[in-house]
Amino acid sequence: MSLHGGKRATALLVGIVLSAALGVRAEETQSPAAPPAVGEPQGPAKDEAQKKRAQEIYGKLVKKYGEGLLYEVDDSLNLVFATNTDPRTLKELKERLTAHAQALRRDLFEHGLEPYLAVVVPKKWPGDVVSGHFYPGFVDARTIGSSLMHEFTHALHFADQQARGQMHPIWIVEGLASLYENAKVVVGHAAPQPNHKLIEVQGLVRDRKHIPLEKLVKFERRQFTSHHYGQARYMFMYLYDTGRLKEWYDACVADYARDSTGAGALEKVFGKKLPDIEKDWAEWVLKLTPPVPALFPGSASLGIRTRQQADGIQIESLLPGGGAEQAGLAAGDVLTCVDGERVWEGEDLLAVISQHKVGDKVKVEYRCDGEYRQTTVALTPLAVQLQEKPPAPTPAPEPREKGRPGGDLRDQRRSVP
Repeated sequence: MSLHGGKRATALLVGIVLSAALGVRAEETQSPAAPPAVGEPQGPAKDEAQKKRAQEIYGKLVKKYGEGLLYEVDDSLNLVFATNTDPRTLKELKERLTAHAQALRRDLFEHGLEPYLAVVVPKKWPGDVVSGHFYPGFVDARTIGSSLMHEFTHALHFADQQARGQMHPIWIVEGLASLYENAKVVVGHAAPQPNHKLIEVQGLVRDRKHIPLEKLVKFERRQFTSHHYGQARYMFMYLYDTGRLKEWYDACVADYARDSTGAGALEKVFGKKLPDIEKDWAEWVLKLTPPVPALFPGSASLGIRTRQQADGIQIESLLPGGGAEQAGLAAGDVLTCVDGERVWEGEDLLAVISQHKVGDKVKVEYRCDGEYRQTTVALTPLAVQLQEKPPAPTPAPEPREKGRPGGDLRDQRRSVP
């Protein structure tokens, strides 16, 4: 979660109020909980108490968010859902969260989630300061994409900290969440992927404006801003890429009482002091290939302008003569899968299309009026004039997908894939 300036305190207050509404004690939002008290229910009685708790959370979510969301308690996953999706997408989401949680238990965390975690994707998102939140027992996000995976990783990490009686520093908390916000599960393991943050990090490294590692590991929460997420992410990507991430995490939690910053664990697994680790990291990060930031004139394109939806990419308008128009797609359709890849957000779509050339044909799965359909689109060249920033449009009703609850979620960012 990224917070800026005075809005940090406001967001924290909102989170504490929300946690209280769901039955989470305010102090639990500050530090890991203590071990179970004597007399707490255990065994079957504990299971029944937890299921009762899940139903209480369910009822409070319905009361808070009202009609229009899909609500469900999943006892097998220890999750309570309130999502701006249809049943098919909720099933996808469950599978995605399950695979992610199992992979991180296998790769990094020893302890799993305690029942129950509320997972919320609302119809309307309050403002643009943050794109998701995590508080004990609760995560929400603007979309079912990197933001939700970021917050869900927070929940998994918190559960491990809670079980150990630890509270890790901000660079670790946000670094791990940022690392796994863009990850694919491959053969049961989480494989982080390069993302747009790499471009910013490489620029900082080239200009020697990145934060010295010795300083970054000592940052307090109030010092850590959105500008530091990328550097923290790619430090953890470096640990992952060199095969040291699990070794580092184990050393970090084992040495926590002596050194809670994780700096000593870094020096232990690399066998070097922090300045030398930073030097090697900087050389490594500059050699990485960043993802394509945008399509350029002449690039293969679907021929559409898009808008982010909660669970896919909505076509805002069709470009005359473009492949999408020729294939029969229409404004308001929501792209869910392109060339065999699930596209949750614009970055996913760009990654797929940028691998193709003009004339290639890609299979597109989309949702129209609540019905899922498939078509094939022949990619056409992106016109030069489309690279120019269009003038601000006259306010008008936005295209809306029909037949699906919550089709009015809007992200003002637009793109031309």
